[in-house]
Parts: sequence; C-alpha cells; structure tokens
Amino acid sequence: MRPGSFLILLTAFILASCSSSEKEEEKILHGFYFWKSTFDEQSDTLLTQSKADVVYHRLFDLEWDGFRVAPTNDLYAAYYPDLSKPRKFIPVIYISNEVFVKLNDSLSADLADKIYHRIRMYLYAQAYQKIQFERVNTNEYGYEDYSPEHQVDFDTSQRERLNIDELVNQSMKQFHELQIDCDWTPRTRQKYFRFLEACKKRFPKQDLSCTIRLYPYKYQKEMGIPPVDRGMLMCYNISDVYRRGSQNSIFDLNEVKKYLTGSIDYPLPLDYALPLFSWVAVYQQQRLVNLTQTSDIAWFLGSEGTKQVYADSAKGIREYEVQKTDYPYHVNGHPIQPGSILRVEEPNQIDVLELARLLKKMNRNPSARVVLYHFDAEEYPKNKAYVAKLFQTF
Repeated sequence: MRPGSFLILLTAFILASCSSSEKEEEKILHGFYFWKSTFDEQSDTLLTQSKADVVYHRLFDLEWDGFRVAPTNDLYAAYYPDLSKPRKFIPVIYISNEVFVKLNDSLSADLADKIYHRIRMYLYAQAYQKIQFERVNTNEYGYEDYSPEHQVDFDTSQRERLNIDELVNQSMKQFHELQIDCDWTPRTRQKYFRFLEACKKRFPKQDLSCTIRLYPYKYQKEMGIPPVDRGMLMCYNISDVYRRGSQNSIFDLNEVKKYLTGSIDYPLPLDYALPLFSWVAVYQQQRLVNLTQTSDIAWFLGSEGTKQVYADSAKGIREYEVQKTDYPYHVNGHPIQPGSILRVEEPNQIDVLELARLLKKMNRNPSARVVLYHFDAEEYPKNKAYVAKLFQTF
C-alpha cells in the first residue's frame, strides 16, 4: 500500500466530519459502511448520488498473527473525495476477538496507544505529502507536473516552518468520531472494555462508538455494556456460515426478532446497521472452504460448470453443485472441486424493510443513524430504488 494515498483520505475523513463545537442535530441520518480496501472516484460519485449523510470507512484491521497484533487490510485511496461534500466520514477499525484472547491483560491500554500513534503517523506523512503536492509546478499544458525535477525537497528547517505538527494536532482535535468493530465474548469482555476505556482517554476530543451484535444487545448481564458514547446494533450475520443448514446465515427476520422482542432497555444511544450484501459460501464435503462476494463468482453461477440443486426465494438461498469439467475453476485463487456446493445467500428485501419498520417503532435515539452494510459501487445501481425505499421507511 502507498502510505500517502491512505493519509490524504484519512485527513479528508477528519476535516469533512469535524463538528466538535456543534451539537449534533437531532434527526435520523442515513448512510453506508464502506468495507473495501480501495476507495475510488466511482465510489465517491455514487455515494454523492445516494445522498448519504454518513459513511463509515474501515481504515484497517488488527489481527493476531501468531506472535503479536498486526495491522492488515489498510484502506488505499485511488481517489481523494471532495472535502466540501456534506456527508460525515467516520473511521472504523476492526479488531479480531482473538487479539483480546491472546493479548496480555496489561497491554490493553498499550494497544489504544499504538492505534493513536498509527493514526498520527499517517497524518504526519499525509501533511508532508499534501504540502509537497501543493507546491508542485504546473507544466505548459496546464497539468500538474509530478516529475522528479519538480518535486520539493524539504529539509528540517522547511518542515519546522511549515509546522506540520500543528496541522496534525489540528486534525486530531477536529476528528469527530472513531468506531471500533469487535465481536467480544464473555471471555474477552474485561480486556476489551479496558481497551475501550483506554481509547476514550487517548482520544478525548472524539466520540467513541462500537458495534454491538444481537446477542450482547439481549444478554446484557452476561456480555456487559461497553464503555462508549454510542453503539451500532448489527442486525445481520445471525448464524454460523460454517454450518450449512436451512437458515440464511446473513439475515433471517424471525431469528432477529427473537433478540429484539421483550422489554429491552439498552443504556446507550443506538444506531442500526442493516444488510445490503450477499455472499457465496463454498462447501466441500459439508465443510466451508471459501467465502466470497457474489459479484466475484456471478459469472460461474448457472454456467455449464454448475447445476442449480436448491432454491428458496423467501429465505434468499440458492445452491449450485459444481459439475465435472475438462478444466478447473478457481475463486480468489482457490480451486473449486467437482461436487462442491456453491451456496448463495442474500437478505430478503421485504423482510429487511419490515425490520426497518420495527426498529423505527423501537428507536429511542432522536439522532439515530440507519446504516447499510456495505456500499459496493458495482451493486449499488441495481439496488438504488430499494435503498431509497428503505431509507424512507426509517
């Protein structure tokens, strides 16, 4: 990944979302998660057309690599969004639960500190590069010239004069919100909550939010209440995709309702995330061997290499069996063996709309955000009317 690209986008997030001195207006906001590793001009244009109020961008993941916590999947910006656009950009950091299983109990605060310095490191390098780009000469045709002979060579005195540190500090103060995404368990609850408390101290000028799955929402005594400013209730991924059963593992309205019914009073302002994605689970001998976006394998489904063996439109499930062919098929670099089952799962849109109506009745947060996971520039045009209807519903 090229650091400067990520950095310019990160500063765009911070500057575009700055609102620290103003109270957030009490109205329902709508938006998307952007979970891909590349942000481009097409995505930015379609997000603008969607009139999204807020976009949650995953910046990077933190995984346990066997020995330590390691960042992965950094967001690369092939295009830098226009800062004048009104939508909020909220950075998201995904942390695998294994990190808190393996992490020494005394290092939760250290992890928050590392995240803080990682973001500052990006901002510092971005400020350096931004100033450098702004001083690039323009050639005779009116185009910016980035040839080596026209690049600015900064020395220490220039760096001090430009006061890059001040730019970084200003960006940090204007940083509106940070979201942490982690599926904690009773085993990791204590360390995870300690980490969140450390994040609050390390980012005192920012709101801190976190994702909350349906199980922690319903079983508060067992799972605890995370020490954050607001929570994002994730109303999807309701069952284990590793088990090939009759249920749609992404979304099943009846299953979701089991967690929402009853006198549940969650002591945090809640936002709501609804599914806008599908996937294909590849099973060999009833064992999950691959999970990919439907768009990555759509060309293969229904081709001469597959045979549809099951379909339930009400549940949003289709299954295809891979046939024996004269040449091998691959998905994301992995071979698909004859006899494998390709299981397509997608949310039933009518059921998602019904859930939106239910959540609207339950909602107690006048500034709630209704967010769809996730935004895909290739898929959004096909779902544009549905998205508009969903946002009108709640």
